[in-house]
Amino acid sequence: MNAIRFLIILAGLVSTGAAGGLAVYYADHVENSRSVPPAATIELGFANAVRRTKPAVVTIINQQMPRENYGDGSLASVVYGSGIIFDPMGYIITNYHVVALAERVHVIFADGRKTQGTVIGEDSFSDVAVIKVDGPVPAVASFADSSGLELGQMVIAIGSPYENYSGSVTLGLVSGLNRQVGGVKGLIQTDAAINPGSSGGALVTTRGEVVGINTLVLRTTGEGRTLEGMGFAIPSNQALELAKKLLSIQEIRYP
Repeated sequence: MNAIRFLIILAGLVSTGAAGGLAVYYADHVENSRSVPPAATIELGFANAVRRTKPAVVTIINQQMPRENYGDGSLASVVYGSGIIFDPMGYIITNYHVVALAERVHVIFADGRKTQGTVIGEDSFSDVAVIKVDGPVPAVASFADSSGLELGQMVIAIGSPYENYSGSVTLGLVSGLNRQVGGVKGLIQTDAAINPGSSGGALVTTRGEVVGINTLVLRTTGEGRTLEGMGFAIPSNQALELAKKLLSIQEIRYP
């Protein structure tokens, strides 16, 4: 009889312990579930990041100097691109290839205002240029330390692809770091869509901080194979350092 009573008590202790363990696991599981933000909160975070940065992203129209004889006159080209206001004095960072051979540069702000810009400095090797506009600017972008980027981190690209799609927004991941394309080194690779006209636009974190200057896309291999999601941006640290040198008329040296 004593043996039977002992077994009953032991079974009760085991079942109580198991139930307690399940209760602890369930409570922990519920707590972890609560710590994961709902989809609506994540989407709101993206929207806030765009709302914070988009006013500082501009459309750039480059009316290039005539280069070809066409009939009795010369044919001038028009290049569309993007840029980022990085200083309240009206300084805008963009790509060199956006403003190359410029005869006139026009800047269209996110609020639709249009003004003329002046190329202050440019460096073809790094593909970075700085232009300036006079008068008040609608916003100044906040820049983050690009050295803190991690693979798989979500990023947002903001730019003006083609002629009529200013302020377009795309979403992607940091696909690679310290990439090299041609002579440009240290690039951020992303699968966020970057199209013609988006060059010079912003690559932004989900906090609305600029970590890169969208620069180029690889669409085909040397063998003619199609590539997808191969966009590249100049890291913000690298771009800002070059911009400051261009503004101070320092010589940019390369090894």
